[in-house]
Amino acid sequence: MGEAVDWKIKFPDLGVSVRLPKNVSGQKYRIERTAAGLFARHGFGSVGVADLCAATDMGRGALYYHIKSKESVLFDIAAGYMRTLNAGASQILEAGVEPDVAIRALSRLFMHVMFEDRNEMTVCFRELHSCSAEKQTEIRALHRDYQKFWEKAIQRGVDSGRFRGISSVQLKGLLGMYFYSFLWVNPFQSKSADEIADEFAEIVLSALSPRGTH
Repeated sequence: MGEAVDWKIKFPDLGVSVRLPKNVSGQKYRIERTAAGLFARHGFGSVGVADLCAATDMGRGALYYHIKSKESVLFDIAAGYMRTLNAGASQILEAGVEPDVAIRALSRLFMHVMFEDRNEMTVCFRELHSCSAEKQTEIRALHRDYQKFWEKAIQRGVDSGRFRGISSVQLKGLLGMYFYSFLWVNPFQSKSADEIADEFAEIVLSALSPRGTH
């Protein structure tokens, strides 16, 4: 069993914080973190069970004591990443902050989680096709849930007259800016997660402004 702790992400200037459960120890946690790194670097199809055993310094029997299959590890990584985002987004919407603040907080949440778990995000968005059809359906449902949090934040702004409505296609385009940031964002570069997230939020808010400004 792994140890779960509260991962608290604070945005003091926005008056928002979220608490996310996060496993920080245990063999299954170590296997998933190691597997995420291997899958992100080499691709799921190029990593075999023998590679997982070598990277974790575990025999095949010990490895399978903690996991069902390589495919189950892939699903747990991808689903776990989206569940983390959804848990944080839910708390932001429940906080009842102003619509523009909710957009900025959602933006920062995403970037913080991506900086923390970049390998997991890479696997989540690049290796979905490697899951079974059933598991792909489950993960896509988590993606839809995540989009609904953004839709709710935007609708609050529309209802208050601060935002204009946008189509589902337009929202998917804006979220794609976030989802594929793993391709170029470097957590060790000069810009922080908040700085990148705030620039992204500016783009979203400009797109939502009735007058093209906010």
